[in-house]
Amino acid sequence: MFTWRKNAYSLGSLIIVFILLFWLIPPLRAGVTGSIDIFTQRTPYSGEGLNAPSDAFAPNQKVIIYALVLYNAQPVKNTLVNFVVEGPPNKASNVTIQISSETNESGIAQISFRIPSNETVAFGIWKASGSTELKGVILRDYLEFKVGWIIELLNVKTLDENLTYCDTFGIGGYMGVEVTLKNIAMTPKNFTLCLNVFDELMYPVSFVRIENLIASPNEKIMHLFIKIFLPEFMLIGSAFINVSAYTPPTEGEIPYSPGVSANFSVVPFGQIYPKFHDVSVFITLSETTLRIGQKLIAEIYVQNEGTETENFEICLSLNSVITENRTIENLSSYSQKRMVIEWDTSELNEGIYSLIANITPLEDEADLTDNIYKVNVELSPEKPPQPIPIHDIAVIDVTPLTTQVYQGEALDVYVTVKNNGTKVESFNITLYCDSDVIGVLPINDLGAGEFLDLTFVWDTTGVAVGEYTLKAVASVIEGEINIKNNEFIDGVVEIIAVPVGYVHDIAVVEVEASPRIVKKGDITHIVVTVVNEGNFSESFDLTVFYDGKAVGTSRVSLLEAGQKRLFSFSWNTSDVAVGVYTIKAEVSHVAGEEDLADNVFVDGKVEVVAVEEYRPPWPLWLLLFVIGLLALLGLTVLGIILYRRRRLKKFRRAFFTGWNAWFYRYDLLKIEGPE
Repeated sequence: MFTWRKNAYSLGSLIIVFILLFWLIPPLRAGVTGSIDIFTQRTPYSGEGLNAPSDAFAPNQKVIIYALVLYNAQPVKNTLVNFVVEGPPNKASNVTIQISSETNESGIAQISFRIPSNETVAFGIWKASGSTELKGVILRDYLEFKVGWIIELLNVKTLDENLTYCDTFGIGGYMGVEVTLKNIAMTPKNFTLCLNVFDELMYPVSFVRIENLIASPNEKIMHLFIKIFLPEFMLIGSAFINVSAYTPPTEGEIPYSPGVSANFSVVPFGQIYPKFHDVSVFITLSETTLRIGQKLIAEIYVQNEGTETENFEICLSLNSVITENRTIENLSSYSQKRMVIEWDTSELNEGIYSLIANITPLEDEADLTDNIYKVNVELSPEKPPQPIPIHDIAVIDVTPLTTQVYQGEALDVYVTVKNNGTKVESFNITLYCDSDVIGVLPINDLGAGEFLDLTFVWDTTGVAVGEYTLKAVASVIEGEINIKNNEFIDGVVEIIAVPVGYVHDIAVVEVEASPRIVKKGDITHIVVTVVNEGNFSESFDLTVFYDGKAVGTSRVSLLEAGQKRLFSFSWNTSDVAVGVYTIKAEVSHVAGEEDLADNVFVDGKVEVVAVEEYRPPWPLWLLLFVIGLLALLGLTVLGIILYRRRRLKKFRRAFFTGWNAWFYRYDLLKIEGPE
């Protein structure tokens, strides 16, 4: 009996202890039903997931940190979240931010701030945390992100044709250039590279612009090899080259980082024609964590970073097992090829897999470090829950260039849009004049939290004199709740009558190509001069052609009446057949323009010769002519001197012999002269 009572007491005590633990210790009561996840607007690597890092930011960029609070997988609204952000330790000023914010209907709280412009304060690893309390349980998540120049130019070197550092080059030839950079972001970045050469008096003498380059992610060092022409007219002496990297034209061509420079010397004559071979590869994954059975989708980019068209092989393997070999043919310089590869993971086991892309080295390849790329992907039985996305597009500004224009004049209208959501979005922006549509521009892949400036050109031809209201509207995207900010009304633009005698007239007045004889694969530079011969400021397009094919187009904005402006185009002849081509520049006609004859200017001929064919430039022909002329002049002078000496000798012999010798009583044949 006592044993039974003893056991009953023991069992009751255990039940009481368990109840006390359950009610007094919050974590046992809460279990895993509550969660918080903080992340940024930097999709796809926003930091979603427990303690996951976010993609990088640059100085002056805005950072939005979201906190998603869930309970039993449902959003929790009207709860406070404590955000703490700490900048990297430094000697100047350590940044610390602590702000609370309340969750909305979707269970999301957010804060925002801007990265300082001071490199000493901003550059490094930033740490953020978000915490809240649910039913007595403290929930917390951590986040890290890097701050620096997204694409950082590390170095520029001048090279000869043997990939050897060289600091002396001759005019009329090419100089090799190696540009070294890195991308600190976790995603590839599209960029434009510009190279400017200045002579000793700071005159700009050569320019190369390369668009649509892609920098591989995760701080992998990238080398670009370029050749740039040194024209005959540049001054002999010291010179330097400056290199800058910009965002693509669609993103406003904002500098990614400070430029880099290198000095070199220029001497008379002496050409080199460098050929640089270099290709690279990198991989991006839509997801790095998948559940077994999901398709593994990889985007593989191969890029030609040299000056020559290349053919090569690329091998793809998963955990060292070769899955595919592909041949890349005729990849021209500074171009890319994108491949999308899918793998079925149904038969794979749980674990971490390595996906590797490897390019067979080229002959005499300059840089082999970027011929191989490796990424890891994790397969698990269950995929972690994803935060609820926010879709919100806002038009935040509409600004016309001026509020008063003449009837028939073109007016530039600037529209700024922003993605206030957490996902990349594509949509349309429509600009209205009262209720009439001025134009529609598509926006593709605007990142979360990013801004985009657009330019509409309003042709007021046929628009009646009067006052009009401008309005920009963003199309509603799927899942968007807040649509009030999709519309922005600017104000009033007045259209006024054109004064008597005013005309619209633009003209191309000069086109100059240099050099006019260029080896296939090299670059010739075309400088175009346009002038506004009318009474209105004009905006229009300028296009340069070779035999009817476009070299490139530039937008000419606000060319004032009577003003001249020069534009430079670089024609890469890599894909051009050997032959003689006619260069032509043409400007689009503006509204109300009647004199269209001077909108086209034909410059003349540019000859593209085979690589093996050597044709010295005109300065070398001139040098040879001068040398030949000097040699002929020297021979003539020498002949005159010899002839005069012979005449003098003959005269002296005649003078000192015969009658003269008898008269003066001496004979030069026997004695030197009179005694």
